[in-house]
Amino acid sequence: MINQEISRRDFLKCSSASTLSYLAAPYVFSDVSHAKDQEPHFVLQVVFPGGMDTHYLFDARPLEMTKEKLIQNYIGEEPNMWIGRNGQSTLATKLTNPLKPYKNYFSVINGVVMEPTFDGHEQNMSFWYTGNPFGGEFYLPYLNSSNLPLDYVELGKGKVFVLMSNTSKGVPLSNKSVAGLIEKMKMVPKLGPKNQLFSYLSQRMSTISKTGTGGFSGGAWAMHDALKAVPDLASRIERMELERIQEEQTKHSITLMSQLFKTGIAKSASLVFDTDLSDDINLDTHSGEDAKGLPEDLTKLMGEVATVFKSLKDTAYDEKRSMLDVTTVLVTTEFARTMRQNGTEFDDCGTDHNPLTNTVLIGGKGIKGGMVVGSSDYESTKAEISAAHKSFDPYLLKIMGKPFDFDAMKSRTDLPKTYNPKDYLTASCVINTVYKMFGVSSKHYRLIERNGAVARTLDGILV
Repeated sequence: MINQEISRRDFLKCSSASTLSYLAAPYVFSDVSHAKDQEPHFVLQVVFPGGMDTHYLFDARPLEMTKEKLIQNYIGEEPNMWIGRNGQSTLATKLTNPLKPYKNYFSVINGVVMEPTFDGHEQNMSFWYTGNPFGGEFYLPYLNSSNLPLDYVELGKGKVFVLMSNTSKGVPLSNKSVAGLIEKMKMVPKLGPKNQLFSYLSQRMSTISKTGTGGFSGGAWAMHDALKAVPDLASRIERMELERIQEEQTKHSITLMSQLFKTGIAKSASLVFDTDLSDDINLDTHSGEDAKGLPEDLTKLMGEVATVFKSLKDTAYDEKRSMLDVTTVLVTTEFARTMRQNGTEFDDCGTDHNPLTNTVLIGGKGIKGGMVVGSSDYESTKAEISAAHKSFDPYLLKIMGKPFDFDAMKSRTDLPKTYNPKDYLTASCVINTVYKMFGVSSKHYRLIERNGAVARTLDGILV
């Protein structure tokens, strides 16, 4: 968790520290990850930090807009039509080709408005994760109705810079660290009340927690409850089965995730790729040089997404079902990009942040695959732009999600004079849809704005 007064760039210059979320949960769990009468259901969130340029993927623009210098396109080819099972379509570039064999595994949600009044990485990633640009509680813990020891695990080599509570019951894990933990669990003394050090720590935390009502006492109580879960958590880790794994391979992360799910350690995971400020792939393409490298970089990343779906399908959950049959998958980034940069030479321009739209892929268990839902404006050189859009983007450098008819599950054609979030498909709508699928209490549903109504759900994509 990063203090919001420190910029991400300054933080990275000063430190290589990762997200501080190491606290285990205060629950003891049963011997199986799911009761026999409870249908297994997990969630995997695939995250590409940096702000992925959706124009190069499932929300492309015709070359006529590039000829008119409205949007830069370093591919130089006309996009193709990506037609959904529901009859709706979008333009998609050739960079999405790696995903064509898995088209029916997921649906494309375009025109997802993030937090339109903020264009910072931390604020928009915080909005996705917590529903608040200034941070709060991660949404994944609310999916943990089974009271497993961890609410979620974070896999992958990337880092998500987000303002989250430091008592979130999640941990960052690598394949290598888990392999080491499995071996260590077989060597160290069993943890529990009979272990002198373990018992002492537990008693001290309990005593400190009763000394007052402040943050220190509350933190001690959280630590005390966390210690309760340690013996069972250690036992679960010891029973995991992992072959030799190379950390950098996506399919091995899926193997690790499946073991964490099967052994009842967690039911939610985030797979975070190293795509922001990375020497290998950098999606934060403010420079023309970085933007020109996007076609190659995004082809690789779409190949990684294809690997995720293939690995889930190829990994067995039990004798009848694959991991894809029991796992809902979301693929996202914090926001899209501008069409071009203002005041920069068009033939050498990069892109800036655009929270007025985004693309989310969602598939797996509980989701109707192969659909296209939502769309964005400024789709041609002759498109009319609403006053609501212009209020955020007076120089018309961005595209924006169109107003959305939630009953018909289609974008609207009207041009609103002012922005009202209830008329748009937002990130909160996507999260509430996941909540509904998992049976989360409506009291946790996100609002369209502070003190506003509950954000609508996308019922049409639910099985």
